Amino acid sequence: MNKNRFMMKFFGLLLTQRISVKSALLLCMLFIGLLHTQAATYVQNEKVTLKLKEQTVEEVFEAISKQTDYKFFYNHNQLDLNRKLSVNVADEPVKEVLEQVLIGTNCEYQLYEKQIIITDKKSTPKEQQQKSINGKVTDKNGVALPGVSVLIKGSYTGTATNMDGFFNISVEEGTTLVFSFVGMATQEVLVENQKNCKL
Repeated sequence: MNKNRFMMKFFGLLLTQRISVKSALLLCMLFIGLLHTQAATYVQNEKVTLKLKEQTVEEVFEAISKQTDYKFFYNHNQLDLNRKLSVNVADEPVKEVLEQVLIGTNCEYQLYEKQIIITDKKSTPKEQQQKSINGKVTDKNGVALPGVSVLIKGSYTGTATNMDGFFNISVEEGTTLVFSFVGMATQEVLVENQKNCKL
């Protein structure tokens, strides 16, 4: 309620004073930036005190939620919520407590406003096994087809063939490439061990 009253006075002051629209917009943007910085600092500095023995991960999350305004979001299939652990911290930042709770898991957290989102750790490049696929697209007579769209199925990532019908794209093994061209039937090719693809 106090924030609303402050905002009304602030904007009322801007309207009653004879200042240019550009100046008013600049002041508003500055004010919004300050509020955003304040919120980010709050997230980084919020602390908890926990004395939990042999509690489940879910119970630890509930204890953090009770002491803060944070809400937890996670996929039950990605995190073992029944894993028991002990947490004994006094006036520790929430970030450090979360790092302790998630040790030994394949999960990481993201703080977004008043939400803590637990997700799978992003794969490292070694785990992803990206490889470069080169290929050429031709019609049934062997004539090169320029401008054929080559997309990774289920995404917007892709490329197009050049004037000679050649393309190059980096994909993970097991990815399906979708080839489409005006006037031609769409075709899908599963990328396995091959480095070259001729269509």
